[in-house]
Amino acid sequence: MNALTWNVVVAGRWNTAILTPAGIATRVFRLPVGTPVEVHVPMDGVAPHRVVHNACVATVSSDRLIIEPSAATPDSLVLAMRFAVNAIESLPETPLTAAGYNVRFGSEGDSTDLLELTSIALDKSVSDAGFSIKGRATKRTLEIEPGVVNLEITSHQDGNVLVGLNFHLQSQDPDSLKAWLQISPAELSAQIASLVATLGQTYIGSQDD
Repeated sequence: MNALTWNVVVAGRWNTAILTPAGIATRVFRLPVGTPVEVHVPMDGVAPHRVVHNACVATVSSDRLIIEPSAATPDSLVLAMRFAVNAIESLPETPLTAAGYNVRFGSEGDSTDLLELTSIALDKSVSDAGFSIKGRATKRTLEIEPGVVNLEITSHQDGNVLVGLNFHLQSQDPDSLKAWLQISPAELSAQIASLVATLGQTYIGSQDD
């Protein structure tokens, strides 16, 4: 499987008047005041600004902070988590509701094993009724204390399969959310490998601490 977009999301009532591009630079990326950063301004004037530093892109809206590393690797995602923790620490008055990190993979061509995981008995009845199935999806929520992992597999008619792992913690406690995001690349690799192994696929990630 090929690694796709990975990111970190912290849901809460973020103050966008504070988390301007300059505010993101100092509070999220912990850069000295006045340090230049790369800012992508949306053409439509509606989407949030994208602030780039250390191969990570931070965007903030009134209800969520998203940090996306340019590389889909455990090391890069853990770095993005550290930036998210910086934001929580620098704005302790922010009402928070959840935090999580998302890992996504795509498989092209012969993905028979994964396709079988999205096939259910209902498919035959639907096909027998003359309907063409364009796509399938299956989702499971797995307990991983103190949060959950939402596992979703989506298959398309062309044979492509998408696998999404959403490591999610619902909490209003900043310390709990920070702890959820404070893991090592080795721990993250082990989490991903364990889950992907259950799908009959092989994942090789960074084992660096």
